[in-house]
Amino acid sequence: MEGFIAIVSVIFGILSLILFFKIWGACDNIAEIKRLMSQGNTQKSDTSISIQRNNQVSQSQNIFESAVESPLALRIAELEATLSDISSEDDKYSRLNKFLNREYKNLKKYTLKGNESQANATWKLILEKVEPLYKSINKTIPWAFEQYR
Repeated sequence: MEGFIAIVSVIFGILSLILFFKIWGACDNIAEIKRLMSQGNTQKSDTSISIQRNNQVSQSQNIFESAVESPLALRIAELEATLSDISSEDDKYSRLNKFLNREYKNLKKYTLKGNESQANATWKLILEKVEPLYKSINKTIPWAFEQYR
């Protein structure tokens, strides 16, 4: 038991040292930023920082869109295959409504707080993809789903 406590203590000590040097390095970076700001390059630094932020936002938006669109395209293709096997328009309409209901519940279930705008964008994308399927059976998307567009 004493050997186990000694091993845990050594590991804890090593991790503490690593954390110390990481924090020290971060403090050195802050000193570097202050030095650059005091040299009069504030306008250039502010511009480059805002460009980097804009690039990060657009990259995260592209990652989000690709992460949403690929599985959605597969689910829509699966829905189209299912609809092609159904002969009755009423059954197709019912199946489309069930699909939208499930998608909406999943979207609300997995939406993180603060990401409502991405959830709304995803919902609009889902409705855009499903709308031609409704038109193919001469129906419209029910108002209950449409109101969230």
